[in-house]
Amino acid sequence: MYLEHFGLNTNPFAISPKLGFLYRSETFEESMAHLIYGLEQSEAIVLITGAIGTGKTMAIQSFLTNLGAGFETALVTNTRVSGRELLKLILDDLGVDVMPILDKSDLIIIFRQFLLRTEKEGRRVLVVIDEAQNLGIDVLEEIRLLTNLGQGESQPVQIVLVGQPELDATLNAPELAQLRQRIRVHYRLDPLSHREIKEYVRHRMIVGGCQDEVFTPEALDRIFALSGGVPRLVNTLANDALLCAFVEGHRKVRGADVQAEDTAPTVARAVGPPATLPSPRPSVGESTAPAGPVYVLPRRGFLAGMAVVAATSVIVLAAVWFMGFRLPDRNPVTLAASTTVSPPPAATTTESLPPAATTTESLPPAATTTESLPPAATTTESLPPAASATTVEVSEATSAVKYIVHIGSFRTEDRAATYVTKLAAHTGAAFQRYELVKGVGWHRVFIGPYERQETALAAAKVLSAEMGFDYYRLIKFESPVGN
Repeated sequence: MYLEHFGLNTNPFAISPKLGFLYRSETFEESMAHLIYGLEQSEAIVLITGAIGTGKTMAIQSFLTNLGAGFETALVTNTRVSGRELLKLILDDLGVDVMPILDKSDLIIIFRQFLLRTEKEGRRVLVVIDEAQNLGIDVLEEIRLLTNLGQGESQPVQIVLVGQPELDATLNAPELAQLRQRIRVHYRLDPLSHREIKEYVRHRMIVGGCQDEVFTPEALDRIFALSGGVPRLVNTLANDALLCAFVEGHRKVRGADVQAEDTAPTVARAVGPPATLPSPRPSVGESTAPAGPVYVLPRRGFLAGMAVVAATSVIVLAAVWFMGFRLPDRNPVTLAASTTVSPPPAATTTESLPPAATTTESLPPAATTTESLPPAATTTESLPPAASATTVEVSEATSAVKYIVHIGSFRTEDRAATYVTKLAAHTGAAFQRYELVKGVGWHRVFIGPYERQETALAAAKVLSAEMGFDYYRLIKFESPVGN
């Protein structure tokens, strides 16, 4: 829309990474130096972390593009997978055909044969795993085991783990002590400095075809203040500011053209985290507050803004009515923290949301399979009353049938308790219970109980929209009348 106005050939601030627009900041150059050092020293595992939008993907793309011909490389970006699935993705990207029926031991044998063959041919194998913060502890441990497949002193495969800052916390788990010992090269990508913001914007405008100084110093100062130096946010703010200047007929982008929610009259679109450094995306079941401030373009049309507000109001009012916030008198109900609930059979009524790309904790096996079935097919479970546990208030029972909703699972009780507190602030009814799944202990978080199935599902959907979690499961159980 504004390209011709500013003499641009292409959009200089597109969100998707484009190597042609690469700006070699100090933190980028340092990340490249660490990656190169790790390869030269034959380090088993190299770790690169950085907040959302700091350029990790761009750095990896540039690194792989400039590798010599002596490497066989695999890039894995889908990391919500099991150890077997990850190995299949690695082999697929390396060009190794495998049959779907093969188990993990077969895949490991094929991978080892591939490593031995490439070593004899004088080539090395490099595996890059992006979004590694999504990998479970068991999968990360299997990655360590892959680095042991060689013979003698040679390092058969080198692995680069790339992820958000929460990956650091995951790697500090006691179970991953041996993996941590393998990571001797670790670099954290930082946001751009104030000086680099000016150079970054100028560089992308030139690559896009504009040689003029379009952004005023005031505009650049405001972009830095609102973005915190995160390149992805810089792109969004700069793009919107160019559009604002174009609408106003200006050839320069002024400070007033860089708009945030509190200064613009109409809502345009959400662009992500707040102006400070973005927080790591929480795990499934952790606090998932809205993505951040809504940056907007001014003077887009009053009627369009009012239509958005009216539609939002109707949706909110409908959700409030549907959830039945006017509950009868409340009585406390206690559920045992140690009670184990068997996973619902295949007929259980469940509703699921699309998997998120950024969750950091894998759900246990019993909590990951979801189906969409008619409400009447809900499986009944028997939950015995508890002697002592988390107490939640629910409406007085008029029926022996009740419903709870499984929201997430955690390995530690503290993390589950923190999320229960946040959920309870929204629903007034949340609790956790410890369960064993195939010998592994999980602290599971639930909301409820609810008298009606539709009320439970409505509560889960509203919480999903408000808190951003991507998983829930409805469970129906029998309860003594009055509990």
